[in-house]
Amino acid sequence: MLLNFIDPTSGTAFVNEIEIPIEMGEQIDMMLKLRNIGTRDLVDIRMVIDVYTDWKYAVDPEVVASLKRTEEAEIQLVLMPSADVGVGE
Repeated sequence: MLLNFIDPTSGTAFVNEIEIPIEMGEQIDMMLKLRNIGTRDLVDIRMVIDVYTDWKYAVDPEVVASLKRTEEAEIQLVLMPSADVGVGE
């Protein structure tokens, strides 16, 4: 899984590669910490998740109303792979 974060004030992208073992039909629950490292307050922040075909996901909250500079928010991400997930997906 590859998580991409973009700092809107500098255009800098942060990429974290996370390897999580899964079993067929098993869902993955993660708590993510979203931190504003920019120089401006942010509003209406939405997570965009790029998943494999036939995978589903849920993000809670769907929208973070605002994050002031240096503030953090926790976001729950649930990934639901397809029932026939293959090796390397």
